[in-house]
Amino acid sequence: MISLCSETLKLAENKPNFSQWVRSQLLKSDETKRNQNNLIYKCSKCEYTARGNMKMLNVEHYLIDKESKCSGIMEMI
Repeated sequence: MISLCSETLKLAENKPNFSQWVRSQLLKSDETKRNQNNLIYKCSKCEYTARGNMKMLNVEHYLIDKESKCSGIMEMI
């Protein structure tokens, strides 16, 4: 169930099939979210790459020696 104010009710009444439109918008939003979670990031200093979402921009990772943290910045590629 969706609650609408008088303004959004007028907009909804102009949609030929409001329920279908709402479903399509929700699915489109979900697809966008899934696509954002599949972005690929690469470190500006080393060869580290990762697949994920915007949180990956701040991910800490280690150099090949597994002891030294890399100070590079994750960039979307």
